[in-house]
Amino acid sequence: MTDHNSSPLPAATRRAIAAGVAVLVILTVLGTAPQPGPDAAASDGLAMTPMVPMTVESGAVGQGGETFAQLFDEMRAPEASGEGQGTVVVAAPPSIPEVEPESQPVPTGAPAPALAAVEPVTPTMTVTGLDPATASSIAAIEGVEAASVVEVGQLTLAVPGAEQTVTVAAVEPETFRPMTPGITANETAVWERIIAGDAAFNHDAGNRLSVPLGSTVQTGSSAGALRIGAYASNGIPPVADALVSTDRARQLGFTGEPVLYVAMAPGADGSAVRDAVAAAGGVVEEIEEPVEQQAFLTGSAAAEFFEPFNYIDHGDGLITIDPAWVARNIETRRLPIFTGNVTCHRQMLIQLEGALAEVEAAGLAPLIDTSDYGGCWVARHIDWRPDRPISMHGWGLAVDFNVQTNMLGAQPTMDPRIVEIFDRWGFVWGGRWSRPDGMHFELGAVLQSPTSGTPQ
Repeated sequence: MTDHNSSPLPAATRRAIAAGVAVLVILTVLGTAPQPGPDAAASDGLAMTPMVPMTVESGAVGQGGETFAQLFDEMRAPEASGEGQGTVVVAAPPSIPEVEPESQPVPTGAPAPALAAVEPVTPTMTVTGLDPATASSIAAIEGVEAASVVEVGQLTLAVPGAEQTVTVAAVEPETFRPMTPGITANETAVWERIIAGDAAFNHDAGNRLSVPLGSTVQTGSSAGALRIGAYASNGIPPVADALVSTDRARQLGFTGEPVLYVAMAPGADGSAVRDAVAAAGGVVEEIEEPVEQQAFLTGSAAAEFFEPFNYIDHGDGLITIDPAWVARNIETRRLPIFTGNVTCHRQMLIQLEGALAEVEAAGLAPLIDTSDYGGCWVARHIDWRPDRPISMHGWGLAVDFNVQTNMLGAQPTMDPRIVEIFDRWGFVWGGRWSRPDGMHFELGAVLQSPTSGTPQ
């Protein structure tokens, strides 16, 4: 066991711990089914008193070669980790093949024209059963800010293990781009890849497919191949599993049912606009405004340290959290060992800094691969699945590192001395769970002031 008194922490860290922590709070996430061992709680150096367990209730750019699961168990350095409110992952442009098979058109990867920023708009209605040629006339209706035709259908993809059917929306990038969530609309790399012929999958679909970003998948014996160029939200709720350009859809022989998405101008008379749109023909259906939900940690002392937050669910594994809560609770700073900035909950940063400083003082820093940092705050559900609770990463209360050698479900290889130090600093290690997650440490206790055994 490490001799704590021979590994002094920086004075600033000791002061932060002494000033910022008062009681123990046990944190768990509903649905993770952790099975900690007898030594899972912090021990040996901190006087702590267990409180009522807390559960979660709810009312940046990587490049090719990684699978979705690897990217979103966030295998990136902190500076490019994609931590934060929205996460978009874009593959590098493909290399130009020496021979391009005639039956399987492949994007050339030629640079797309520079794209300007756009002002996102919110679709408020859809129109089906309409001649797409009338879209321009609907766009000209007073009170309509934007209109874009989307063709929605299905494609079968040959992915490892089995074929999977996905919904695909063929879009005109210029007109549909402003209708996507802001984080996607203004990530120009996503639209450059779509214009170049790639598909942009949403996060939930990417999780289900689990194929390398930047890879090419077959879409059928005659339909050709489709390159996965990005993971990004495409609507709330999602328009489809994936977006492709209408040009690429034609190359693939893909056809779908046309759906016109309509956004009203701010201050427009909603009833008058709907009546005018309906008069153009087709069936008008309103898009329900996303319902704001609330996530909170339960437990007698939880509210003292962890303020609940309101959020909008994207429906694809991502959430958008109230910016005011983010401003009050999420901080970015430099920490020992890790290169670049780390973004976490402010309470998490106190104890993460302490744990990393002790790792460094014990001479164990080389055991943490700084190029294999996985991220801390990412506003999402567990496993990027919208049917699961909010992840502790969504709270900024979990961190992943040494990802490639501690993949989810694999036998963990994390050095036990690092685990021991993180135990003492109030963290729960995912490597003890029934489905091991050896890269993962989440805040399991808010510590009391340091006592005997803790570096002074």
